[in-house]
Amino acid sequence: MMERWTDLMPDKAEAQAMLRGVMPIGRMGTAEEVAGAILFFASADSTLCQGAVLSVDGGFTAQ
Repeated sequence: MMERWTDLMPDKAEAQAMLRGVMPIGRMGTAEEVAGAILFFASADSTLCQGAVLSVDGGFTAQ
């Protein structure tokens, strides 16, 4: 998901390693993982979630 950002860096491998290093799960999320959160909020399973903010960031904001 961060390919556009890392493509702009002089050393793409170094940029990817830096990003993995700051993520609590040790990797970047996938489009499928983000889509799962979107599907949850678009489904009837989320009817009790009113005004909630779901950070789909691998724990980055919880640090």
